[in-house]
Amino acid sequence: EEERGKFKANPDQPDEEEEERDVEGDSEPEEDKPGSEAVSIEPSKSVKVAVQRAPGTEEDDGSEDSSDWGSDTDSESDSSGDDAQYTNMRDRFLKQRTGVGEKPEEDRKEKKDKSKDRKKERKRREEYPEEEDDGNGWTVVRTGPSALHDSPVNSPAVFYSRVFIGQHLESSLNVEKPIMFAKDAEIDVPLVVKKLSEIVAARGKKRTDRRQQIELLHELQAVADAHNLGPAVAVKIKFAIISSIYDYNPKVSDAMKPEFWSKLLVGIEATINLLLTTPDLTVGEHIIEDTEVFDKPPYRVRGCVLTTVERLDEEFTKLLKECDPHSNEYVDRLKDETRVAAIIDKVMDYLQRQGVTSELCRIYLRKIEHLYYKFDSNVLKQKKGELPQDAVTSVQEMERLCKFVYAKDGTDRLRTRAILSHIYHHALHDNWFQARDLILMSHLQEAIQHSDPATQVITLLSQ
Repeated sequence: EEERGKFKANPDQPDEEEEERDVEGDSEPEEDKPGSEAVSIEPSKSVKVAVQRAPGTEEDDGSEDSSDWGSDTDSESDSSGDDAQYTNMRDRFLKQRTGVGEKPEEDRKEKKDKSKDRKKERKRREEYPEEEDDGNGWTVVRTGPSALHDSPVNSPAVFYSRVFIGQHLESSLNVEKPIMFAKDAEIDVPLVVKKLSEIVAARGKKRTDRRQQIELLHELQAVADAHNLGPAVAVKIKFAIISSIYDYNPKVSDAMKPEFWSKLLVGIEATINLLLTTPDLTVGEHIIEDTEVFDKPPYRVRGCVLTTVERLDEEFTKLLKECDPHSNEYVDRLKDETRVAAIIDKVMDYLQRQGVTSELCRIYLRKIEHLYYKFDSNVLKQKKGELPQDAVTSVQEMERLCKFVYAKDGTDRLRTRAILSHIYHHALHDNWFQARDLILMSHLQEAIQHSDPATQVITLLSQ
């Protein structure tokens, strides 16, 4: 009742409790004044102050100024602001990745671009190890017949060539021929064979230029032909050229380039013709390199004609697979089958002279695979009596080749493929009874599931 009376008499006068709170708020504890040293701090306050301290405030002698710690009210207000920006206690104490004034996105992009540039430079040096910096900002590039073809568009070789030679790069750039021997060197068989061994020894190495190696071998062949060093040296160099062309493509599954395919056909045809015209020249894998004879007949050269032709047939198949069957390129590539079949016929003649049964079975099967799916109109004419019975048709040719494989082959795969091709060829020319007898007597249906996929495809065609 007394308090109510005071309020009615003077409503604007403040209460005693409010005055006491104001006095307590104005009074500051002794340890929190700016001029005093901190004697004891609560654990929570010490953590908050330690987070807000700027680096580098600690002096050399270990003394600390109380002004560096700030007031209790400032630390509480700062800590309350920090608590608002962190979602949990773990994020509060994690180290910040960026400082004041940094731009993290731009820094990351700049570092990423620098890393890409370093990778490109490393890749360029691995692909073109001959290029080096002379220290004056110019790049020393390799020379030779492969510098024009293998230099990338943005490489220093093409760039400086365009600057100093002009826009017509390929027409105006002079390509020097590689120097094989010294001017005063006497060109003979041992010197050429030694040079050939040096070139072949670089095959398969990481920094070997495959295109330049083929050019070197062609130049060496020209030197050998100019000095008439004999057929054995010529065959040896031709085998090296063929092997280099096969090795040019690093991926075995990819098809060969058309330019190298043309060179391969020319090289194999020249090699087979030279072997057929030189009867005293023996080529085989059983010949050791130390026992090779190049200077006098009978010549002996290490090599395998059959393996070369089998690889040629496989490359021809890969070329056809890569082309679109509805394009003109496929038709152009298909025309090369005539040359491939002619090479196989010449190798058959050469191996028949040698008389090796296993090699004859392999080359006969290659001939069968190029013959079994083709229709021969002379077979129907012979049935009608328009051709004499002693005329040789594709049916008689398949009969001769397949019977030889049936009798002489020691592997089941060649015999199986020969039987299936023979069955298909009989069915193609309406020889139904002969095809039925072959497929029933062979019992292929019992174990054909264990054969390779190519053989199973022929089985499906025959059925």
